[in-house]
Amino acid sequence: MTKNPKVTNEKFEKIASKISERYPEFSISTLKLIEEKIEEFGSNVYQKTKRQNPANFKYLEETDGKAKKFSFMSIILNIVQAYELIKKIASEKKEILFVGTISADIGKFIAEETKKLNQPSVTQRWLGGTLTNFKTISKSIDKLVKLEELSKSPEFKKYTKKEQIKKMNEIDKLNKFLSGIKEMKKMPSAIVIIDPYVEDNALKEAILKKIPNIIGISDIRQNPNDLSVNIPCNTKSKKTIWFIISILLDALKPEGDKAIIGKEKISYPKFISSLNTK
Repeated sequence: MTKNPKVTNEKFEKIASKISERYPEFSISTLKLIEEKIEEFGSNVYQKTKRQNPANFKYLEETDGKAKKFSFMSIILNIVQAYELIKKIASEKKEILFVGTISADIGKFIAEETKKLNQPSVTQRWLGGTLTNFKTISKSIDKLVKLEELSKSPEFKKYTKKEQIKKMNEIDKLNKFLSGIKEMKKMPSAIVIIDPYVEDNALKEAILKKIPNIIGISDIRQNPNDLSVNIPCNTKSKKTIWFIISILLDALKPEGDKAIIGKEKISYPKFISSLNTK
């Protein structure tokens, strides 16, 4: 565990220069912006809990021998690694499944963004067997698609009002949990899980199905050895989760559409700008 979490300007410039040289999208100004937001959002503060996984201690640093936090560079370096991995997978026309049920606001944001990017997501509740019993899940998806097609066809008018309402309610119920994976026809090549310690069923299924790339946005409790890339951070901070997931989503967007990467100023969605706390 290292001391003095505040990276000196000279040290930061040196590390940032090396990152920028290897990954041009992460300019020194972009990396400085990320560092500033990590501090502003309290992203490096970890939860005080007895259930600390010792494998995470390598990410920690301390000040005045008391306050321990995730180091700025451990967060930044893993964000960069995850971004580049997602970009590579997307360039191969493969799917990345995003799992974020941590809050309604975050879930809605992920659902909307992934839909635009033609990527699957689970933002309500992880249904057991989503990966390990995908054949059964696929049958439910087929049922949903057929019901939606029926509801838009002239045939639907032949049903009584009561039958129509029943079918529409069934569509709503199925869509609540399946809309984000409706177009997912096979196992994803990667999965991004917000708080995999909490979303342990999603993580277990990804491991069982041998999903080759598992990216976690995790707190001190998660075992990083279960993940391909682990981004240690304060998972209780909505601003932190929004910020990190926005960067990862930028890996799927063309240059002009990115929200964080390459920007001097950040535009916040309403649910983030309305937050007064970290």
